[in-house]
Amino acid sequence: MFERRRLKDMASWLVFGLFFAITLWGLVNHAPWRDEAQSWLLVRDLNLGGLINQMSYEGTPPLWHLILFPLAKLGLPYASELIVHYLFALALVFLLIFFSPLPKIIKFILPFSYLFLFEYTVVARNYNLTVLLLFIIALIYNYRFRRPILYASLVFLLAWTNTHSLAIAAVLFCIFLYEIIKEKRSELKYLWGAVIMELGIVSAILILIPKMDQYSGLGFHNWHIIARSLSSSLLPFLKDLTIPVYLLYPLSVAWIPLTIFILKKNQSKILFLLSVIWLEFIFLFKYPGAIRHNGLILVFFLFAWWIDLMGDKKKSVEAENAKYKITVYFLSICLALSTIYAGYFYLASIGKNFSGAKEMAQYIKNNNLDGEEIAAYPSYSGSALLPYLPDKEFYQMETLKKGTFLTWNNTFYSGDATPFSNLKKYLKDYYSLPQNKVDSVLILATLPERSDPELEFIYKNTKETIKQDEFFYLYRLRLD
Repeated sequence: MFERRRLKDMASWLVFGLFFAITLWGLVNHAPWRDEAQSWLLVRDLNLGGLINQMSYEGTPPLWHLILFPLAKLGLPYASELIVHYLFALALVFLLIFFSPLPKIIKFILPFSYLFLFEYTVVARNYNLTVLLLFIIALIYNYRFRRPILYASLVFLLAWTNTHSLAIAAVLFCIFLYEIIKEKRSELKYLWGAVIMELGIVSAILILIPKMDQYSGLGFHNWHIIARSLSSSLLPFLKDLTIPVYLLYPLSVAWIPLTIFILKKNQSKILFLLSVIWLEFIFLFKYPGAIRHNGLILVFFLFAWWIDLMGDKKKSVEAENAKYKITVYFLSICLALSTIYAGYFYLASIGKNFSGAKEMAQYIKNNNLDGEEIAAYPSYSGSALLPYLPDKEFYQMETLKKGTFLTWNNTFYSGDATPFSNLKKYLKDYYSLPQNKVDSVLILATLPERSDPELEFIYKNTKETIKQDEFFYLYRLRLD
């Protein structure tokens, strides 16, 4: 089915081996942050029905959580989340290097770009599931009518990875439906394939329907978000630079020649453009996005390019096309700059923690403080410690109750807008109740020392953290 001679390419094995070595070092030294902890706490502490019900608050379909669910229920350690995610990353890079028809210069540089060397490999989120599934779909794309149930099942899973992937799953479904109608493929397996894809997309949407106690509206952010997302998908370091937005527009516009000169088939262009329009809609009206979200623009382009080249007998002609070559070289330069940034990021992270959660949790355990009442502020940062503290709940200062994972509802957002002084008063009221009475409460916070005279400083992280809002301080608040 696939060309085995590609597996004999020594250069490819060297690239894959180097990727494995670098990212394994990154994984071993990675300190997970709150988003990684939130997923683990959800699958650890909820049953299957409760997990599905919680997904609307998370804003994502549940595929990643369903993968983690049996791991947590079997009692496996928190690290198993990172390992499974890493295995997916190795699989997607293996497919890219050994089986994609992309130019070698692209597939040899891409694994070392920031997105693939860190965001989609080391940080355990659901976005590398999107990449992996798209690469598998691209790999079997020419066989979709031979194996329509397999193809449809992959599109179903793609729709369940995250909200950002819903549009590309929907476009793949529409293309498949159009093709079977146009070619009059009336066999039952094709109809079942269409039904499976539709079920995946519709069920994902139903799972995401907001609850009564959560904000479900749209709010316009800023047109400049489009320029920032398009430019940072090519050069990720631009996301964190404070530079005039007008300097980003020329790079953003570069996506036009990339689409026109590299993608030859209208189907590929439509697939890419509609997927990006959906992403930009999310960025503009729901959540502006971090680099992992912006990077999906590049991922969707790679997918569209891959299927554009599958079975294309004109590839050798295109390689001689000046416009094609220039745009490929331009993309290669962008990826090369991204690899330089990735190298800088890895070097700069030596001696730092990505999050201070693990270090602070270890201090709490070593000093037998985990038996005391602990309040977290902000609660979402505090949740990053709880996978290391079994059977422990924190008092969530914004929600005025104890818990492990955070529910992103209106109660939290109201508390998040409340001054700390008021939240501290509510905490005192909570612990003044007879059933909650204690002499003092530990407060785990990101507030710097001497920020509140009532807080007795105990400890702070010893290492600088890359996630600056997960550099923790531990205080004691006397209640007597």
